[in-house]
Amino acid sequence: LDAAFFLAAGAERGRFVAIGDFSHVALSKSGTVGPGIPATGSTEQTILSLAAGYRAYADARASVDVFAGVRTFWLDANVAVPGLGVSASPQRTFADPLIGLRARRLLTERWSGALHADFGGFGAGTDLTVVAAGTLSFRATRRLTLSAGYRSMWIDYNGGGTIADVVIGGPLFGVTWRF
Repeated sequence: LDAAFFLAAGAERGRFVAIGDFSHVALSKSGTVGPGIPATGSTEQTILSLAAGYRAYADARASVDVFAGVRTFWLDANVAVPGLGVSASPQRTFADPLIGLRARRLLTERWSGALHADFGGFGAGTDLTVVAAGTLSFRATRRLTLSAGYRSMWIDYNGGGTIADVVIGGPLFGVTWRF
């Protein structure tokens, strides 16, 4: 892993919700193939998701949002085996529709939990993309909330000679500032 970055943002007004996230992952590897032939490879993946929705359920302790939007992918890969004269640099850009659900629950006056799931692709760009996340949050002040959780994304893509069946996931830590 050379670099990884994830940023999520959201806005709410009445029953209207808007959410978005941006992620970037860069990987590289150098080594040998066969009997000591040097080879290098790298990949970069950038993803931007934007969605809008409606608060379908809300009471004093819980809420459920439904949303729809678009997720755009930018994929770059490079592979080189100079000793064999092999070099390739495929690039792909595509967009997927997505639908999803987000549920939040107040556990105590200061602690809350949230679950997020969305599904995209449906053959438009990827065959299928699934995102799932769960967080536990602590309201430190009236405006400041600290969160920790786990997020995972599964991408199933087969197009233009490129095949990707990838799972990206890991812990997340967040800070929310309400204004």
